[in-house]
Amino acid sequence: MPSKKKGRKKHKRRKLYETAKDRKNEREIISVVEEAWGVEVQALPRKYSFDFCIVQDVGGNFNERYEIQTFCEIKNRSIKMTDYEFIVVELTKYFEAIKVYESTEIPTYLFYKFTDGLYYHEFGKINKPFYKYTMGGRKDRNDPQDHTPQLLIPTDMLIKV
Repeated sequence: MPSKKKGRKKHKRRKLYETAKDRKNEREIISVVEEAWGVEVQALPRKYSFDFCIVQDVGGNFNERYEIQTFCEIKNRSIKMTDYEFIVVELTKYFEAIKVYESTEIPTYLFYKFTDGLYYHEFGKINKPFYKYTMGGRKDRNDPQDHTPQLLIPTDMLIKV
């Protein structure tokens, strides 16, 4: 009698909500950083956890020319920075940033574009005592996968670009 293979439970692939307009907005936001800080930014493929990286041209051949200074995640919000006491980040994004930092010592900057300015927060330095961890998420898309563990970062930890 042939053995029965136990089938893997198929997980429904998460729907991507990011649009071409979102990517255009991210590019416009990171362009402000490029200009304000005098840095060069390169977009990352979707398979990476972050949107961009800030690089430094160190010369050399193609594979050694651009040294990564930081990874960047962009969030665009239609509220003022002071409207809430915390900004919300999916906990998995934080885990990825810490994993990258522990492996490479390259920090990740989380950029938040609010209606009243562009701010950032650096992941890499452990700020555990200042963070809160909650369950929550969006309800407007009726997607149960939007309800996830979250990291709350106090807005007073944000730095204006």
